[in-house]
Amino acid sequence: KTKLHRPARVGGFCYVDGYLSAVSKYVICDYEAETICDDDIQFQCLTPSKLCTKIHKHVMCDGKKDCDDGYDEKHKSCYHQTEKTCKRKIGNVGELTLPLTWIGDGVSDCIDGIDEKDSWPTCGKDKTRRLVT
Repeated sequence: KTKLHRPARVGGFCYVDGYLSAVSKYVICDYEAETICDDDIQFQCLTPSKLCTKIHKHVMCDGKKDCDDGYDEKHKSCYHQTEKTCKRKIGNVGELTLPLTWIGDGVSDCIDGIDEKDSWPTCGKDKTRRLVT
């Protein structure tokens, strides 16, 4: 399904039929495209502001301005980040911190799935449980 020979066309990586595969940047956030990734991660797209439409959540808070108004780096989810880093599935930036709101949210954002594991430090209990960096 995703046989890419040109690195410039790679938009990220995800599991396809259980195998880690490269995904073309042209199918990311393209709701007309067929489902490629086992977990549909290519469709985790946002419209963070009126001037910034349909960008993938993994290009948010990555230190690179993707929106003309820069809102992808100013969004409230960017204010509180993890200290640990991981390789996000979409984007080709390398190891990055993650917004705390992505930890344990049911969506595996890191290639290795570390963001959905119970290894993140917390404080409090039940309703007062919070992640800490």
